[in-house]
Amino acid sequence: AGRYAYGNQPAIITWNLARLAESMLPVLDDDVDRAIELATAVLETFAERFQAAWSDEMHRKLGLAPGTPDGGDLIGELLALMHEQRVDYASGVRRLSSIVRGADDQVVEGDWTERWLVAVGDDRAARADAMDLVNPIYIARNHLVEEALSAATNGDLAPFEQMLDVVTNPFEARPGMDRYAEPAPSDVAAGYQTFCGT
Repeated sequence: AGRYAYGNQPAIITWNLARLAESMLPVLDDDVDRAIELATAVLETFAERFQAAWSDEMHRKLGLAPGTPDGGDLIGELLALMHEQRVDYASGVRRLSSIVRGADDQVVEGDWTERWLVAVGDDRAARADAMDLVNPIYIARNHLVEEALSAATNGDLAPFEQMLDVVTNPFEARPGMDRYAEPAPSDVAAGYQTFCGT
């Protein structure tokens, strides 16, 4: 039901933290009511702290200075357009630095790119370099993780070792590692499910 979908992560993190807090009640205070009060006070700060950290990270990913006017709108629009147009998040966000450097490319259709480039401002080479430091080329994609796990179960650790090598240094392009940058084939992505133990 999408419990672990990207947009649901803050709610799931909050739920997980509440379960952790429940298990810690005995060490927070001998008085159960006081322990609940202490745990609740901390948990109530999570949403705002998460949103601030997420916003800061997204500004860096998009090459926007903190506090950029309309930065939040640009981030929200990009994510909505990427979802609507079925653009792979990791590779789409990584391509943004190439656009900042002048590549004739678009991650999403429409006028978003032009408005975003205005918000990025000047000193674009430095912005693009900074973006490349926070937007990986390679990630441990689910279908490749499954492939490595299957091979390891059968005694072949080579796929796991290669994946580990690639994702240990995910920000620099490496010859022959394209499959770690590409999204899952559509037939795999359409039916893939993630579970809490994954």
